[in-house]
Amino acid sequence: MKKFLISSVALSVLGTVNAFAQEAAAAAETQIAGESMHHVMIQKFLEGGWAWMLPILIFLIIGLAVAIERILYLSLSTINSKKLVTSVEEALKNGGIEAAKEVCRNTRGPIASIYY
Repeated sequence: MKKFLISSVALSVLGTVNAFAQEAAAAAETQIAGESMHHVMIQKFLEGGWAWMLPILIFLIIGLAVAIERILYLSLSTINSKKLVTSVEEALKNGGIEAAKEVCRNTRGPIASIYY
């Protein structure tokens, strides 16, 4: 999957280099004529076209995937911290360090990993 993603991004970048070079030359001419580069970029975005919109679409999909993965990971990693602390303290009092390690080993989440 990573090889496919890297190759598709590379092909899209290589395919658009020539178009960007021509657009840069046209943008330089329009800048001399009085239009700003910002205005030219907005105009190209509104005109669309696959060579311009494909990298934007790829980065949108990658960004959404990362955001969804982070939301899922962080929402599943929450635990009741106070309950963990009390259970670790009880295990330390009753069974010692090994019992506290066992409690932390059997509890999921980053706080239990740090305690372990």
